[in-house]
Formats: sequence, structure tokens, C-alpha cells
Amino acid sequence: MLPKTWDVVSIYTQIPRIPHEKHCIVLNAERREVFFINSEPPRARKAREMAVTIANFECHGLYKADSYVDTTDVRVMPADEWDAAVAKPDKNKGQLLSAVKARCQGAIKGHGQLTSEQRQLLGVIDDDC
Repeated sequence: MLPKTWDVVSIYTQIPRIPHEKHCIVLNAERREVFFINSEPPRARKAREMAVTIANFECHGLYKADSYVDTTDVRVMPADEWDAAVAKPDKNKGQLLSAVKARCQGAIKGHGQLTSEQRQLLGVIDDDC
């Protein structure tokens, strides 16, 4: 069964460079689109300012006190890595807490970097509609 939008999934990946287990927030399971949850804030100044901080008690499986989500950077997972993760039920860590989801939605609304389809899927409503 495919994970739902806003599920947190643990995926063994080679993205960006060094193969390791990464936690991801599912945007679109059919397209394998995710946001990475990173242990360090983004390097770019603007992305760092807009990054959403997640405390380790707000998401199952995070070990550092704080982790970060760059909601401007949608990643498409390679099919083999995605298929291996979704085939194992224990890789799905469940839905993101509603408070963290709201922070992500606020950041997405603020930066406007995602497509209207992506914003709609994530429940981000634009004021100018």
C-alpha cells in the first residue's frame, strides 16, 4: 500500500551522495515526490530562513534534537529505492503531527515555490484564489 500525503517514510537512498537511511515527508506517492528531513539546516540563506524545524519528539525516528525540512526542495525518489521502502510496512512512520504539518504549510504558502498542483495536494490554500 502506498503511503499517504504527509506520511513520514524512512528510505535507504544514495541521494544526495552518501548512501544512508533518510526520513522523508511524502508529497505525492504516485510520483515518488518527497521532502527530505535533514539533520542540518539548508546551506542557502533564503532556504535556511524558510526551513521548518522539527523537534525529535515531534516525529518518530528522529534522533537529533532538531531536524529541518526545506519545503522549497521537492525530490523525486528513484523507483528502486522508493519501491524497496514502501514494500516494508515498518518504513512508514505514520502521519506527520498536525502542528508540524501546519508549519510546513505556512512555509509553502510563504515562499510560493511549489506548483499549484503540489500546493493543492498539500492542502495549501492561496489567498488570491
